Amino acid sequence: MTPSLLKSYAGLILVLLLFVTLAFITSLRTPLAAGPDETAHFMFARFLAQHGYLPFSPEDRTAAGYKSDQPPLNSALVAALYGGNLDAPPYAKLTHNVPRRHIAIMDLAEIPNWLVLNTEDPWRGEIGLWRLGRLISIIVSALTLVVVYHTGLFLVGDQPWRHLAATATVSAVAFIPTFVFISSVFSYENLLGLCLSLFLLTAVYLVERNDRPRWLYLLAGLWIGLAIVTKLSALTAPLLLLGLIIFLWRRAGWSWRTVTERLALAALGLLLGAGWWFVTVELALNRVDDLGWLAGLLHPILIADGSDQTSLGVAELLSGGQIGAVVKTGGRIFWYEWLERFFRSFWQYQWHFPALLYYSLLLLTGLIIAGWVRGWRRSALLRRWLPLLLLYSATFLLLPLVRFIFIQQTHAGLGQHLLFPAVGAFALLLTWGLGAWLPTSKAWPWLGGFALGLAMFVWSGLQAVQLYEPPLPVRTAPPLQPAHAEAANLDFGPLLLTGFSLPQVNKDSTCCAAAASALTAQLFWHSQEIAPENYIMELRLIDTDGQAQSVWTGHPADGRYLTKAWEPGDGVRVEGWLPLSGLLPGRYALALRLLGAGGPLLPDGQADAILTEIELAQPPPLPDTVRIWQSGQPVEGRISLNPWQAVQITVPSTCDLQLIGPDETIVAPLAQAGSTWALVIDPRWSRGEYTVRHCENEATLWVDNDGRPTTPPPIQTSLEANFANQLQLLGYNLPQRQIAPDQRMPVTLTWQALHSIPADLLMFTRLRDAEGQVWGGYDRRPREFYSTLLWVADEVVADSFSIPVEADAPPGLYYLDVGFYLPMGEAAVSLPLVQQGEMSDVSNVTIGPIKIGSFAAPFLRETATPQTPMDQPFGDDSNITLLGFDLSDAVGQSSTNATSEAHHVALTLYWRSDAPLDRDYTTFVHLRNAGGETVAQHDQPPAGGAYPTGVWSPGEIIVDEVRLPLPDSLPPADYRLVAGLYDPSTGQRLPVPGQSANEVMLTSVQIGP
Repeated sequence: MTPSLLKSYAGLILVLLLFVTLAFITSLRTPLAAGPDETAHFMFARFLAQHGYLPFSPEDRTAAGYKSDQPPLNSALVAALYGGNLDAPPYAKLTHNVPRRHIAIMDLAEIPNWLVLNTEDPWRGEIGLWRLGRLISIIVSALTLVVVYHTGLFLVGDQPWRHLAATATVSAVAFIPTFVFISSVFSYENLLGLCLSLFLLTAVYLVERNDRPRWLYLLAGLWIGLAIVTKLSALTAPLLLLGLIIFLWRRAGWSWRTVTERLALAALGLLLGAGWWFVTVELALNRVDDLGWLAGLLHPILIADGSDQTSLGVAELLSGGQIGAVVKTGGRIFWYEWLERFFRSFWQYQWHFPALLYYSLLLLTGLIIAGWVRGWRRSALLRRWLPLLLLYSATFLLLPLVRFIFIQQTHAGLGQHLLFPAVGAFALLLTWGLGAWLPTSKAWPWLGGFALGLAMFVWSGLQAVQLYEPPLPVRTAPPLQPAHAEAANLDFGPLLLTGFSLPQVNKDSTCCAAAASALTAQLFWHSQEIAPENYIMELRLIDTDGQAQSVWTGHPADGRYLTKAWEPGDGVRVEGWLPLSGLLPGRYALALRLLGAGGPLLPDGQADAILTEIELAQPPPLPDTVRIWQSGQPVEGRISLNPWQAVQITVPSTCDLQLIGPDETIVAPLAQAGSTWALVIDPRWSRGEYTVRHCENEATLWVDNDGRPTTPPPIQTSLEANFANQLQLLGYNLPQRQIAPDQRMPVTLTWQALHSIPADLLMFTRLRDAEGQVWGGYDRRPREFYSTLLWVADEVVADSFSIPVEADAPPGLYYLDVGFYLPMGEAAVSLPLVQQGEMSDVSNVTIGPIKIGSFAAPFLRETATPQTPMDQPFGDDSNITLLGFDLSDAVGQSSTNATSEAHHVALTLYWRSDAPLDRDYTTFVHLRNAGGETVAQHDQPPAGGAYPTGVWSPGEIIVDEVRLPLPDSLPPADYRLVAGLYDPSTGQRLPVPGQSANEVMLTSVQIGP
């Protein structure tokens, strides 16, 4: 490049250098999987790099991720350029369907998402592939800016400030935070933007050069074809190509032969760019044989794995409802909510930013739009291109609009879905809109683009240095510890301490610098096997008298990588800090313990694990106030803590220390040594302010924690079913006891962990009929994703879900069996119930009955003709009505008189169901003497338990036969017979309107001769 040419392009080079630097820093600081669908792009590229072919079988698509049914160009490019070894560590710690890794996800709401645990592994293996995908995104976006630059350069013409104008055009979009962020992650938006920017440059060239040369139509079609095989959202781009040809035809007055030629060239380019993928997919996956031509050809493109709601809606529309259907979900939003998020995410992908900034951007947008109106009168260039650029941008707004119409949720359209396809048009529109407010002479109008670029650069720079959590101190590939670490070999069973480092200790064991307020210790661990619980690590400084004078307790990575999350082969660095304030000079031993639920876990044959000895020269004095420490530093003001985090408190005297919670409960410290108290935030603690009280001093902690519940919510039916001393079923709610076949039966099960559960247990549900045949149910994790590995001791988990009932389930009463099992390879080990303190052979709890459909039974009647008619309602809402009863003596004759030889009274009650009941009631029948004393009674569920009240359907008449036994010593007299219903779990009677005792007097009965 000649010096003059270098000078001309100096502005572009500077913008590119700033952009690449900013994007690279953003990429380094942004955790893997933080970009939109980034995990899916990685998995697709990994599959292509490993296998070298497109995934068409269900097994391949599962391995390749949920984007494997989409166009492959971007992932294929990354896979083709990667030359590393994917069969050796480090491997990306993907979290989907790996419950042990869910332990390291602090926000439990994020567990269902496709995440990855960010480690400190070197950039090779799978991590190298992911990082390569990000690097290619940056390079592709930089090339896009070069194309945008040349588009602006071409439109300005031969003006002396043309390079300045083109540089301003590029600056206007290069530093928009959304453009920088998406360019820094593994995404196909960047390649889509490059292909469509190349199309825009080609189209501008054709318009400016009056349709010459003709082969550019082939090239224009090729760019759009490549865009389509990058992302299907480019399917609207052929409309632009068609519009371009129509526009040039009308302007130049082509013959039909010329039009046909141009269309043929464009179509050929489309086929070369995208046809190969469509043909391959259709040949491999079409369903013409079973769905017909239209639906069969649409299915592999629009339905695929059924995960995209927009494609399903379009398929349903195009096929006349034969295929595709949008799943109705909650959380639907209004137009203005969608537009607001679309607008916000256009400027910044992380769209939650302050209102002041939002209104400033609205003002800026209004200024740009008004600038188009103003510039329309002043600039021939603007008048010529503004309608075409607006039409170009609007074309790519069609798909987000369609997506919103079908699913009406905030993720239905994000700003990058418009910014990247139309980035070239937006660069011109933004620059021209701002430039219209500046003087028209020379290069003044282009300063607007530079001003916008500078403002966006500052904003993106602030975003690049925002505080993401650092990577986990974990390595899965050698070296697992630095060379300077002192070797150790302390075997704690599942965990092996391989080394440690004391950065502040000199080679002669003296410590520490005068300014050091705490001793930092780094422990290097190797995971040998799965840990059964989350061990707390404890470091202590022990003086020559054997007394601990400083202590630190905590979880690895300050609670971000609990030991139950460790996988065999992990190398984990754990840092602890021991306050030195107030210690006496002298020699101290550094001791290590692991604390478990059963007490300290020590290496074999050792009472205490002594790592080394150090000599303290001049420890700092102890402050005269309470001080709160975190990560080796005293914290001023109120400190905010999350579950599992560690905190230390140093106190100046021997006064008792108290930590008072928001509910006024006193929390005991985990450990105490000298003037140091150590705490670990328990996830069961409730959110709020905790006060540290010591002598006359106070300090506050704020625990930012929703609190794992330990008290059960209201339960419809209570139980205490202990499964293998791991967890217990406290009860269940069945809001709907009557289900039709092919529907789903809602149920809520309430569980409680008896301690920290060491395994990922799966729950089974089996809906069976009276003969034991299964007609529904499935295996799952509680709440679908909330593995038992995540539960803490005493935690109560309310699990609401619905069970599918098979379409051909016959009418009848069904029962739901519930239990847990531990998968063991291809087999499973069911958890037995603990009964009377011993493990039993029973491995499930039976819930029910549940009624499926309508059925006939001996205890059901269409009509009732009782001997004694009544019309007595029961229930607050008149749920059931007692229509009457029959009374028989010992030999079955209707009678209100029982002889002394009779040993029971036979009673038949006729109930009619009027409205559903939410629980199963028991019938009681009492025989009362003249003094109101109950001399005989019999309680039983209606129909002998064969047809509980919770499954009665409105309109049904139920025959309830009761045999009331009579005592042999019952004296002859007149007695009253009363009846009612009660809840056996609480003893509460079903209300009887007008009867304070909630019972009905049926009749008087004479007993005796």
